[in-house]
Amino acid sequence: MRFLGRLQANNVGPSSSTGRLAPKTDKGELLVANGDVQMNYANTKSMPDQAFFFPAAGPGARPTTFALPYAAGLVEHAPHTANAKKFLDHLLSSEVQQEVSAVGGGFTARKDVRPTDAHAKALAALMKDVEVFQPDWKDGRTSTRTWTRRWTPGGRQPEADRGARAGRGRPGPGDEGPAARGRVTGVGPRRRCDPPPV
Repeated sequence: MRFLGRLQANNVGPSSSTGRLAPKTDKGELLVANGDVQMNYANTKSMPDQAFFFPAAGPGARPTTFALPYAAGLVEHAPHTANAKKFLDHLLSSEVQQEVSAVGGGFTARKDVRPTDAHAKALAALMKDVEVFQPDWKDGRTSTRTWTRRWTPGGRQPEADRGARAGRGRPGPGDEGPAARGRVTGVGPRRRCDPPPV
């Protein structure tokens, strides 16, 4: 929390979306912003002045991030359940997952599928040597109030964050915190991609 507190002094958020931060870094309005690897990778075509970095715990430590899963599911008692299941099965089939990076510039959801297209190779190079850890999501759900109390003076949620997070149940000190959504990266102007010392 002390580390996050030192970062907070330079926070210009909250923002309604990490997608709104990329144009600001591309124009140089922000030096560093968190983001989603897949989305920021796709943005590099239209915003080429961005660079990626993953934070490390200290000098010589491996860069680290985590995967926040995107999910698809069935709505209970919805019509056409059988067709919905077929559609999800189709989306998760090896044939479709083989095309995820080529068509959408994203990561496959299956560990047994290894795309070899140009986007898949670029994404693999971006993630090379980056440690991806698995958070304990159950602990996150039960610890949110504790984290909020530790983060805010008097244990109250800041006014600016109240509306932005209402009903979402995301842990952390705001939607645009260091672990907002997707794979967490730093995105900054290519010409100045080193994060400032904290």
